Amino acid sequence: MLLPLIVSNCLDSEKIKIIEPILQEHLGPISYVSLQGIKDIILQSSQSAMPLFHIQFGLCTQKGYANPIDGYIHMFCIPIGDPLVVILEKQDVYPSATATVIHHGMERWN
Repeated sequence: MLLPLIVSNCLDSEKIKIIEPILQEHLGPISYVSLQGIKDIILQSSQSAMPLFHIQFGLCTQKGYANPIDGYIHMFCIPIGDPLVVILEKQDVYPSATATVIHHGMERWN
């Protein structure tokens, strides 16, 4: 069985503001959601949570912010073979990581 591979992009608010129209053109409406206290990335240097917003789109979105927030990292993931990857590279936006998706759309659980 092949598992889907995704790329992850992490950008500051200034860069997100530049590429936001491209994301909306390819993904539809987007918003920004914080998962603080749920899925924190703890910085080794300060032992505090990274100020992080996830860009969300599609059917599984939660209520979020309409605009990027200064001082936060804005993260989004797309399939590695998506044409959007190449379009973003032309804007000097390159993936910062890859991941394999094992399951999506699961019921909430801890």
